[in-house]
Amino acid sequence: MPTTAESTPEMPAIPPPDDTAWAPLGTPGCDIQNLLDDPTAAVKAFRTQPGGCGPGLHHHVVDQLILATAGGVAVEISGEAHMISPGEMVLIPAGVAHRCANPGPDVDHHLEFFLPRVPDGAPILIPVDTVADAPGSPRDATLARIDDGDMVLVHTPTHTVRNGGDHTDTDVVLRTDRLHLVISPRATID
Repeated sequence: MPTTAESTPEMPAIPPPDDTAWAPLGTPGCDIQNLLDDPTAAVKAFRTQPGGCGPGLHHHVVDQLILATAGGVAVEISGEAHMISPGEMVLIPAGVAHRCANPGPDVDHHLEFFLPRVPDGAPILIPVDTVADAPGSPRDATLARIDDGDMVLVHTPTHTVRNGGDHTDTDVVLRTDRLHLVISPRATID
């Protein structure tokens, strides 16, 4: 399936995680690694041991896409639990409360895409005590499965802080065969 776009920025390649570059996240059994820090997106790799977890309940000022690559990750979104297996992803709109954990017997590896990149000076996450404490979103979280070689088009109206908080429509195309990310103002999959 070829991808076409009216305006296509350079396609940033996402390098695979480096086994020597993991850093403790600061939560039980979870390590993090920055893979890409581009003006259009930031991509982080996570490695979570069985029984480990990411940060407690929180939300972001930008959309977040979580793609499971090995093991599996439990993602609680607005109080509902979802198990994301390798090849599955979930798009969590900005403002939606969520948290991740690894209840399984295997080490979880997943990628987290922040779309667009969290603006300079803004916190990477905003902790909340309850789902009701997060601002929420008029959009629902989206779960999808993608297989090797497939491309998926995710349409995400995102907050652009640089433009005074106006909504900007952004299309994100993930190519799992090469781990490339294409972000374009208008993209289509033929």
